Amino acid sequence: MPLVTVALVKGRSRTEKDALSRRICEAMKDEMGVPPEAIWIKYEDVEAEEWYVGPDSIADRKKARQKE
Repeated sequence: MPLVTVALVKGRSRTEKDALSRRICEAMKDEMGVPPEAIWIKYEDVEAEEWYVGPDSIADRKKARQKE
């Protein structure tokens, strides 16, 4: 049984995660023949201050874009 881990910056709604989960299950079924009930999906909600792109946190990048 496959485990799919999805890391996201915190703030996505349950509705968004439900929709993404359905799409992931659909893709796994279509591409690999895995039945949806055999797929485990784990969401990791990461604070923007804890997720970095290069030397800058996502939070800092968002702040910089707002100043532009």
